[in-house]
Amino acid sequence: MSKGKRKAEGREEADADGESKKRARTSHGQSAGDHNGEDRQQSIVETVIRNRTSPDSRDPEEKSKKQRRKANLDKKRLKKLNKVAHLQEPVLRSKISGDTGAASATLPNRRGKKSNLKNMDRSWSLSSAIGGCLRDLDPVFSIDEQYLLLAYESSIGVYATATSLLIRTLPTSKSGSVTGFTISPSHPFHIYVCISSGIIEQWDWVEARRMGKWDINSQIFDLTAAKPVSPEPQCVVYTVDRKSQWMITAHRLRIGGKTELHTLLKSKTAITHVKVLEGGKYLIASAGQRLIIGITSDPSPPGLKELSYTWREMECSEWITSLDARMNDANAAPTDAKNSQSAASGSLGPGFLNVIVGGLKGSVFVYQDLLRQLIRKEKKPNAAAPVVQRLHWHRNGVGAVKWSMDGNYIISGGAETVLILWQLDTGRKQFLPHLSATIEGVVVSPSGSSYAVRLANNSAMVLSTAELEPTVTIYGIQMPAQVPPALQPPKVASVTISSPQNHGVTSRMSATVSPLGTGQLFVAVPAESSSRVGIPQTSSATFLQTLDIVSGSQISKQALSRTKVTTLNMGPESNIIEEPNVTQLQISHDGQWLASIDEWTPPSQDIAHLTIDQQATKDEQISRIEVYLKFWSWNNEIQTWELVVRIDAPHATETGLSQNSAQVLDLIADPSTLGFITLGVDGLVKSWRPRTRYRDGVEVHGKDGRPLTNWFCGQSTTLPTLYDSPDMENAYSHAAKLAISADGSLLAVGYQSSSQSMVHLINAEKGDIHSTRSDLLLGTLVGIGIIDRYLILLSEELIVWDLVDDQLNYGFQLRSLGIQRAKATSATHLAVDQRNHTFAVAVPDICDSRQSRPRLRAQLVVFDPAQSTPLSTSSLPRSLVLLLPAQFRKGYLAIDTTSEIRLVTPLSDFYSKSQDLQKVDKVTTAGLENLFGKTGAASVRKDGDVQLSVPATATSKEERVLAIEDMPVVRQHQLAEIFDAGPSFALPSVMDLFEQVAGLFSKTSVV
Repeated sequence: MSKGKRKAEGREEADADGESKKRARTSHGQSAGDHNGEDRQQSIVETVIRNRTSPDSRDPEEKSKKQRRKANLDKKRLKKLNKVAHLQEPVLRSKISGDTGAASATLPNRRGKKSNLKNMDRSWSLSSAIGGCLRDLDPVFSIDEQYLLLAYESSIGVYATATSLLIRTLPTSKSGSVTGFTISPSHPFHIYVCISSGIIEQWDWVEARRMGKWDINSQIFDLTAAKPVSPEPQCVVYTVDRKSQWMITAHRLRIGGKTELHTLLKSKTAITHVKVLEGGKYLIASAGQRLIIGITSDPSPPGLKELSYTWREMECSEWITSLDARMNDANAAPTDAKNSQSAASGSLGPGFLNVIVGGLKGSVFVYQDLLRQLIRKEKKPNAAAPVVQRLHWHRNGVGAVKWSMDGNYIISGGAETVLILWQLDTGRKQFLPHLSATIEGVVVSPSGSSYAVRLANNSAMVLSTAELEPTVTIYGIQMPAQVPPALQPPKVASVTISSPQNHGVTSRMSATVSPLGTGQLFVAVPAESSSRVGIPQTSSATFLQTLDIVSGSQISKQALSRTKVTTLNMGPESNIIEEPNVTQLQISHDGQWLASIDEWTPPSQDIAHLTIDQQATKDEQISRIEVYLKFWSWNNEIQTWELVVRIDAPHATETGLSQNSAQVLDLIADPSTLGFITLGVDGLVKSWRPRTRYRDGVEVHGKDGRPLTNWFCGQSTTLPTLYDSPDMENAYSHAAKLAISADGSLLAVGYQSSSQSMVHLINAEKGDIHSTRSDLLLGTLVGIGIIDRYLILLSEELIVWDLVDDQLNYGFQLRSLGIQRAKATSATHLAVDQRNHTFAVAVPDICDSRQSRPRLRAQLVVFDPAQSTPLSTSSLPRSLVLLLPAQFRKGYLAIDTTSEIRLVTPLSDFYSKSQDLQKVDKVTTAGLENLFGKTGAASVRKDGDVQLSVPATATSKEERVLAIEDMPVVRQHQLAEIFDAGPSFALPSVMDLFEQVAGLFSKTSVV
């Protein structure tokens, strides 16, 4: 052993045991540097497991000084490591790579000290964000309508309208959320983006280059821009911001020069919308129920200090949820509008202002020539109020309203999932129903040939105005909204929205990754995920969404339980009808079977008449819960999951009564054979296996000729500790997790109730309980896993237990200071990668405690179970809702509260892929030889046709002549018929193209 290694070990043991002498550490079948010795393990077991409440004998002041000194040393080491990682950045540039996420570890070990970062392996990378949750902002068309720009939490996505593919991403400042963006009216390739923290950025969205950045030191909620009407080349940017009051501020932003700003309007109530017309001559805004209109005679003065508006406002009968305005030609003005021009100021110009407003109660108000009517009312107080046309069809608040290009139609949409076209002249309505989610935004393209519609299920589409058929569809992860809205409208008392029932169990996303390495994510999602307040919706996950992890785009979506998306989802008492909630989701090891658990609880108002008090109503709700275990088979022909078997109340007791339909606490798939395992509140661990259906001794086959399959409970194990709850309410407050070894031989069950915490080890083959421990869990159980000989437990502590030696390998205390326990538990995650023998832990942390509403971020740490030193630590900007092993490559998949996907992967995976790319020529040649029976490489003849070379096995002259005669010749027109069948986005899949080309070379005759 080298001298440096002995010194390093001595420092580690001094930190662990407080001893200065060096001791040799040994382990069963492992090297000396892999994990701690017996003395340290025994000390940890005695001081933590047996005496958790014993005080620290060290002086607190001396301890804090030592921790600060060590933290400073860690920062210096990390600074050097970050420089090395920055030099390696060009190697990491790929589809899913990004900046190296290097952050100091914040997990103290079970002795209260921070983990040693000196020997940490820094060869891991944190990718840039993929996808995300669409912000509540209207999409933006490019001038030529070839691209559609969408706003995410911290980026702007540029999509091609011809292919629906993401072309590029513009990463904005990480200091806040994107609250507004618009294309520069003076340059079509530039956009302005505002961040909630007070930052305005200017981007060249074609080259994905940030051109300028300004901090106005004020919280920004919206942004728009106007093209100057004077020779001044710089456009004026208008923002809705807030300091002590709400303000509309004009900015003249110059790159490398002096910028100007001027406050135009102040308001005590929140300004929700702003619209600019005629180069800034007209400015229309809304604040609550007030509609505000401003006009100026000079919208582009030499200095912004000279810019002033004359403001007029009126009160609407409903709270304004959406707004649009346009200027009409004076020749098309109605008669009363022409007669009113004499009463108006000459500065109004030849056009007249039309405004439409969407209300919170479902009305659409149309105001024609509104400004002249307001001026006439000012000059003649006895004059009639402004004329308004009221259109009412929506049952709830109007989510979006827009003028058509010619001004003859109004387009509106809302929670009814119906797009309505109102024809003003005739009063007729045209409907486009069943858009799958609440309509939150509608935009008319510059030419008026398309509508861009943004839906509440984190998707957007482009519709042709002629056929009203979608030409572009863009989908993201349809997870429940975690971002609170900036503004909360008043509640409408006529609609009662029932809250979801979870019976005290922390709600988590049900998701799994395809075990076949295809890079597909399967997640149970609700019908929609609107962040707006007042939109009737449920949080029940009823759909299965399949996504491509690399691109973040949707592959397919189907219902897993009964849904009421596009129908009237309202009960007789105006209550929202709750749908079943998919709580568990798993896929078999061969990827051909899907198992799901869905639950439904009747609403309290439906059974209140059966009980005498609120507690009795709650008990009755729990007794009437419905639980279903469903098995789905993958149909390769129609590319969807087909329901094969539904088992009602899979954990019902022998009595068979409805009140004994126990909740399923966890569901896992057997990694070694076809089967699933469930754990219920009834204290039973059940193993479910497939069985071929027989009728009169003969196999039953389906339409496709495949034998039909039934699923049955092949084995059941009773856990006696689950029967200690005397009342039903406490029975549903249990937390339990399952884990199984990679070979399927050992099953671990972690169970926790209000009175005790237990960990059972079960022989999976026989169903016998091998051992039970009650001293391994502290706090709420979060996760459990098995890797080789190690059992990983995550609660308020991270425990890695050696199952062979039956002793603690190492452990850490997870501290989430300043965070509520329930919130910290829901944001803490454990993911186990049995293939690569690592596991990852995500812990929430406060990003900035100085804010009134501090935002949570996540610290993600990757471990090898054999050693306590983390392999990687990464800091993510927001807390996580999902953490899973990537499966299709080494590493882990993390999804945060804004639906952004990030991958934490080892750099060696990137290096291996780059080396494989350098060998692509050799691999391709070998593949062609194998495909065509070692016929050699293809050659291009002088006439442009392609012919395969003579096989290397043809040695004699006769064999070569015969081989040449048998070699197929592929003509150019044959290849053109395959590759020129249509535009690039309409071509068949790569596999179909390959098969067609291979079919040409496999023919024996020349066409």
